Amino acid sequence: MAVKDDKKVTVGLAVVAGLIGLAVATLVFAMVARAAAGFKLRIANAPSEAVWFIANFAENLWNYDPPADSGALPIDTVWEYPSDPLGCTTLMIQLFDTDHNKIFEVRNLGPVENGKSYVFDYATGELIEE
Repeated sequence: MAVKDDKKVTVGLAVVAGLIGLAVATLVFAMVARAAAGFKLRIANAPSEAVWFIANFAENLWNYDPPADSGALPIDTVWEYPSDPLGCTTLMIQLFDTDHNKIFEVRNLGPVENGKSYVFDYATGELIEE
């Protein structure tokens, strides 16, 4: 007749429960890290004639996946770049009027950090973390 060792069963169940807990914690951490990837940028105090903006990492935009370029966005839109900007210091912002004439450009803003939100304040010329 076999003798059941309750201590071994209890320890075995605790190990399995611990491994399941570790797997769940790892999955949650990965999901939170993924959700925080990238950054957000908006424009504040733009001149009244500005209706569009473009933001990108200037000469470094092709070093990122996807390429770090917003395309033309309405001035009141928040650009949400989905990947890690890797501390980029070459952020360029351009403002355009209704006829797509460039009315303003600034270069070499940053560093831009992962998981952060920024506002470029046209009135002060500063990139500010929100």
